[in-house]
Formats: sequence, structure tokens, C-alpha cells
Amino acid sequence: MAALLGFAFPQNFNQPYRSASLRDFWRRWHMTLSFWLRDYLYIPLGGSHRGSVRTSANLLITMLLGGLWHGAAMKFVMWGALHGGGLVLERPFSERLENTRGIFRVMAVLLTFHFVCLTWLFFHAEDMESVWLYLQSITPLKLGSFAQVTPFTLGLIAIGIGLHFVSRNMPERIAAFPVVQRAPDWALALAFGICVLMIDAAGPSGVAPFIYFQF
Repeated sequence: MAALLGFAFPQNFNQPYRSASLRDFWRRWHMTLSFWLRDYLYIPLGGSHRGSVRTSANLLITMLLGGLWHGAAMKFVMWGALHGGGLVLERPFSERLENTRGIFRVMAVLLTFHFVCLTWLFFHAEDMESVWLYLQSITPLKLGSFAQVTPFTLGLIAIGIGLHFVSRNMPERIAAFPVVQRAPDWALALAFGICVLMIDAAGPSGVAPFIYFQF
């Protein structure tokens, strides 16, 4: 819709859940925010040019402020602290993680994915008390802990993760299929409408509140 109105937006997400390190995750997730944090917080603080201790402090400060930018609450502070601490701890190994191959890369991707998902608990929970309730329910395998897990939700998760590993030019490759090339305009419009309805059906009902109103 923005393109129809003449607006060209920069790419904002680039298959972030295929990242093998937190550093690579923040290069792929919410890229416009990541670049803003880098250019206006991390680099002015000194970046990585003033020794390892100062670099670690700069990473922590940047992510803490990035957390506070989302809202004035302890849960956002914890979210920023976890990501900042993770970036500091993995920094000596991040390049090796990103260049690893085979089973080791699979393990690195899984570790990064689960760490990021764990931090989302702090981000999305209503308050810190809710965070601890979530953590208590998923650490020991209590009866009923996985009541939300259904074949439908597992299928959505599998599709969502799988889409992070398809080729970046997949839309162009699909558009080049002979059946798509020969399809009439009404069929393409119908297929597009069905896709939009499927995406809408997979989302929450109602209009999501603007996240930054909670600051």
C-alpha cells in the first residue's frame, strides 16, 4: 500500500530466526531500529574502539537504553539487559558462530532462537510477576503446562520457522513459474486475496494497541 502511494521503505526484517548469533540476529531483526541504536548510541559511546571492557559497557548501555525506549518498565530493562549481556558473552565467539557449518551451525541457530524466545517472555508479559509465572510453568514439566500447544499452533510455528530458511528470491522464482505466468489476472488477484485472509486469520482479533503508548 505504501508503494502505491509512492513511499519506498527500507528493508526492516531479513529472516532473523536463521541467525547463528545474537550479533547476526540484531543485523536481521528490526533493522531500522538496530541501525539507529548503532549510529546514535553505540558509536557515539565509543563503539568497539576503546578496548574490550569499554566495548562491553557500550553494548550493555545501548541495549538497556533500547529496552527503555520500548517502555518505562522493569520487564523492558530486563529484556535489554539479557540481550546486552548475551552480546557481551558471545562477542569473542560471534564471528566463529556465524561462519560455522553443519551440525554446529544448527546448534548455534537453535541456541540463538531459544535465547531470543526466552527474552520475549520479558518483553510481552504484562509485568515481572507474569514473567516468573511463565518461567515456572515451562521449566519443570508441570501437568497442563503445555495446554496452549495444539497441532494448529505447532503447524504455524513450523511454517513460520521454515519461512526463515527459504531463498530470499523465492517470490521472484515463484513469479517465474509457467503456471503463474499464464494465469489470468483475476486468478492472481484471487490467490492474493486468499493469502491476505489467511494471514489475517492467523493474527489476533481486533486492532493491536500501539506498543509505544505504554511508555
